Amino acid sequence: MKHTRSLLAAATAALALDTQAALFSGIGTGSSDTGLSTPVNDFKTAIGGANNGANNTLGTTLATGRREINWDAAALPVSMPADFFNTTSRRGAVFGTDGSGFQVSENSASSVTRKFGNVDAGYVAEFSLFSPQRLFAAVGSVNLEATFFQPNTTSQAATITAFGAIFADVDLANTTKLELIGAGGVVLASGFAPVNNQGLSFLGLTLDPGQVATSVRITSGNLALGPGNIDDPTHDVVAMDDFFYSEPQALTAVPEPQEWAALAGGACLLLGVARKLRRDTQA
Repeated sequence: MKHTRSLLAAATAALALDTQAALFSGIGTGSSDTGLSTPVNDFKTAIGGANNGANNTLGTTLATGRREINWDAAALPVSMPADFFNTTSRRGAVFGTDGSGFQVSENSASSVTRKFGNVDAGYVAEFSLFSPQRLFAAVGSVNLEATFFQPNTTSQAATITAFGAIFADVDLANTTKLELIGAGGVVLASGFAPVNNQGLSFLGLTLDPGQVATSVRITSGNLALGPGNIDDPTHDVVAMDDFFYSEPQALTAVPEPQEWAALAGGACLLLGVARKLRRDTQA
């Protein structure tokens, strides 16, 4: 019976690799709106630890906590380099897009040019702010992918276990999306941001213990920010505000998709053997 139990335990452990992420979401008008702040704070609590901010000390490894990006620093350039938050302000995030780059809305005393009003005047009334006064968007695309590095090195590839984002003016359901990507491009978790016309929407995902994401794919609406690009019943322009993610940890060997399949197959085999042993023992 002892041998049977050990086989069952091994089978159960292998089968437990098929897990589900936790999803946090909500809508509101700003950081003081409990409809938005409650899920955001719950998400931060789920990550655990403190906000590590822009802890840029090379050689200092942080094992817990989270990083936040709010785009609001006056020094942040309007045309933002993809690696700004890995080299200039070391928070371990590098961005990529199939568009032409990234833009942060102007830090201006004029309400006309805030919230991408300089791109199209109609955006001023459409976009809200979670943390004043700047927003973020890819240029020429709705697609963004974030990859991660240990902030204390800027070159050591890293993984995260949780990621959340604030979106401005989500009008269409099942369009604005987060996907946490694991080794080999496997989607470990995904979700859609809730609709909130001219308001703010939060979506956050946390992985189960043992799961890690090597990147995050963000889809912001289905129409890229641009002059004359305005919402209609089938098109949605969405900007982004604050990002929250778990402290990036050094990338270690992660099973490839075929290895996960082998593990699952092995688990089924172990379970079959264990059942046979149990029947033989009880006979």
